[in-house]
Amino acid sequence: MAARENAISPATLKDLQNLVKAIATNSKIDESRDFAAAVQESMVAGVRAEHAVLDRGVHTAPFYVLIGASMPAVLAEIAFVSNPEDEKRLKTPEYRELLAESLLRGVKSYLEALNRTQTRQLTDASRRSTVTRGSGAR
Repeated sequence: MAARENAISPATLKDLQNLVKAIATNSKIDESRDFAAAVQESMVAGVRAEHAVLDRGVHTAPFYVLIGASMPAVLAEIAFVSNPEDEKRLKTPEYRELLAESLLRGVKSYLEALNRTQTRQLTDASRRSTVTRGSGAR
């Protein structure tokens, strides 16, 4: 009887798989939004130190190149070759280096924030633990 009650139909299993997939996808969307914010903030701050730039903010959309990513992902739009000023800057190795360094700082910033969050979660979990620690004596 228990086997019959615990049995899952193929349709129910498919629904469950779709639910798990949707939860994972939404999790990556939230993580990607945080990642994008860290990259955007770093890019604007890094470039503004030497050039006048417009902060266009973070935008979300189902970008084709990011669909199916199993990890946080961002698409960084760093310049417009149709903009004469951007085109001029992009021709210089110094500007390209500035962009690369700013992008790297954004990635590092996101990773550091992620590590702090994970460390905090681990610390909080150990404080909530109900396992009694032995004195080591037997």
